[in-house]
Amino acid sequence: VKIESSDGDGFAITTGAAVSDEIPDWVPVYPGSEPANRGSMKTNDSINGNFTLSTGDPVAEVLEFYREQLKSIGFQVTVNTYSGAENEGAMINGVHEAENRSAIVVIGSDDGSTTVNVTYSSKK
Repeated sequence: VKIESSDGDGFAITTGAAVSDEIPDWVPVYPGSEPANRGSMKTNDSINGNFTLSTGDPVAEVLEFYREQLKSIGFQVTVNTYSGAENEGAMINGVHEAENRSAIVVIGSDDGSTTVNVTYSSKK
């Protein structure tokens, strides 16, 4: 699905197979995984997007990958984790004030698989 302003200049919302824009190079994608369920929204002022992915790697390994990747490119990173009898997960919030960028990574375990939801935003 793709929705654009009538003049093509104000905004665009795209989901699913219609998303043709590349994920920005500053947004980490976990090695060996393929982004799915992609969405993007562009306005005159910002670019926002999201995707999900899945891996067989443990939550702690995925958490460390995203924490280190974001920190290495100048993001201020905060992490919240949780664990229970049957699942565990984490949320990483990253902000790069100088570049007007942010990323939120939500990681969870489900039936032996680790799922990741990445949301990113960049202001122009």
